[in-house]
Amino acid sequence: IKFSKTVIMFFLFINVLDSEKKVKISLWFIVILTVIMATQGIYQFQHGFGWAGQPLTKSGRITWIGVFSDANDLALALVMAIGFLLAFIFGKTKIFYKILSSSLLAVLLYSLYLTNSRGGYMALAGTILFYFLRKFRNKFIGIPIGVVLVLILFTLGPSRLSTISASEDS
Repeated sequence: IKFSKTVIMFFLFINVLDSEKKVKISLWFIVILTVIMATQGIYQFQHGFGWAGQPLTKSGRITWIGVFSDANDLALALVMAIGFLLAFIFGKTKIFYKILSSSLLAVLLYSLYLTNSRGGYMALAGTILFYFLRKFRNKFIGIPIGVVLVLILFTLGPSRLSTISASEDS
């Protein structure tokens, strides 16, 4: 029964999102909702509690409510939207959308930093590498660009990244 909900949602999406314009609108809708979560996380970090009254975790990490009440789950939602924004920034879009996407990307990256999620940063590294590998289709261009961006990401990432090991859940 749990899986049937997923199947129904899948068929609803492929029947409703039947044009490129509808898909783009849906992607922007997902990005905007994720930016709202990110903005709430920044507020939560600055004030010690979120819009719904949820406190920071014991280690000072931001969260949301419901299924995103765990910092790692919130981080993965942020990474998903970051992937969409990468496509908007480096894709064939108008300059307005590139500037808007870049500013929204900054908000999402800062919120990802505040989640202090090692798994979130690993997912972002994979997203960046995969995006640039697919974008350039030339491994000799895409991989170096992706690797440089991932190295910058890990240099600027949260302090918990240095404590990652195979014995940890991350």
